[in-house]
Amino acid sequence: MQNQYKDKLQAHYEEPIHQVVTKIFRGLSGKKVIMPSKDFVSHHGHHGVKCSIKANEGLLYFLDKSLMFVPKPATYIQMENIAIVTMSRVGGAVSASRTFDITVSLKGGLGEHQFSNINRYVLQNHSHEQCANFPSEEQKSLEDFFKAKNIRIKNEMAEEVRFVPSRLMTRANYTCRLLDLLLLLLTTMK
Repeated sequence: MQNQYKDKLQAHYEEPIHQVVTKIFRGLSGKKVIMPSKDFVSHHGHHGVKCSIKANEGLLYFLDKSLMFVPKPATYIQMENIAIVTMSRVGGAVSASRTFDITVSLKGGLGEHQFSNINRYVLQNHSHEQCANFPSEEQKSLEDFFKAKNIRIKNEMAEEVRFVPSRLMTRANYTCRLLDLLLLLLTTMK
C-alpha cells in the first residue's frame, strides 16, 4: 500500500479538515475533486447559500463550471446551459420581504430551476424596512458571481424598487446604505 499511494498521500496533514479530506479523496481515487468557485463567497464566508426547491431545504453551491443543490432533489446545472438568471421576490413586495428567489432558465427552452427563500442580509441595528431598498449582501455576491461567469442577469427586485416613491427614500435609507458601505470597507480591510 505504501508503494501504491507513495506520491499521492502524505503521512501527516496540517490543514483544515475539508482540505485534508479533499486531498485524501484525490489521492485514493486519482480523480479531480471539484471545489467551490473562488468567485463566490456569501456574506457569512461560505461557498453556498441556504435556499429551497419547492418545500425541500438545502444548500446551493457555486462551482466554477456549474451550480449544485443538495441534499434533495440533488440538482446539477452546468454554466454552459444557463440562458439567464432572474432575481425576484415571488409572493410579496421586495420591501416587505426577508428573502428573495433566483430562477435559472436553461438554453433552448429546456426548462428552469427556481431556488427560493434566499435570506437577505440586514444590519442588526436597522429595521428591515430601512434597508429594503438596497441590494442585500447575498444578492450582490450572486450578481457578482454570475457577471464573472458571463451569465445574463435580470433583477426584478431592482425594477420594483425603482417604482418606490421618492418620499419613501428617507434619511434612514441613506444611513443604512452608508453603514452597508462602511461594513463592506471594513470587511475588505481585514
